[in-house]
Amino acid sequence: MALDYMVAVATDRSVSEIATLVNSIPLSGEISDRTTADSLIDGISVQRGLYIRVSTTRSPAWGDPIEERFGFKPTVSIFFRLNKTESLDAQVTDMLFIATKLLAATSDDMIVYFLESGDVWAIRRAGSLEINSAPYMWTPERTDMLHQSYTRMSYAL
Repeated sequence: MALDYMVAVATDRSVSEIATLVNSIPLSGEISDRTTADSLIDGISVQRGLYIRVSTTRSPAWGDPIEERFGFKPTVSIFFRLNKTESLDAQVTDMLFIATKLLAATSDDMIVYFLESGDVWAIRRAGSLEINSAPYMWTPERTDMLHQSYTRMSYAL
């Protein structure tokens, strides 16, 4: 089973603009020496084998669960696939680091969730940030990455 996460953003920015923004986020210096906005659009493995791809959000034919449940329609998605041969916890922290930097860099509505279970790790709607209340998700190290006030919640798609 794949371990996939999604950051979905409702934005007026293009896929290329979001990819450029993601590429500017340093993970221990840089996401990767060979990473460019174009390579993020194509999909690339970075530190610890974490795979990242930035793309246009495609809604399922039967309706968009994010729009139906949370009231906003994502337009750009950042897909993350964890490398099972590397530290999963470190890769999740890297993914959340990128997500928290995007939260700080934009005011867009955004959701971070685990694809397989639909568990929502974080959601920002109309400027209000909520993070999952499960302590294993948002460890003290991870909550220290947040630069805006938040409340705790527990949602699933």
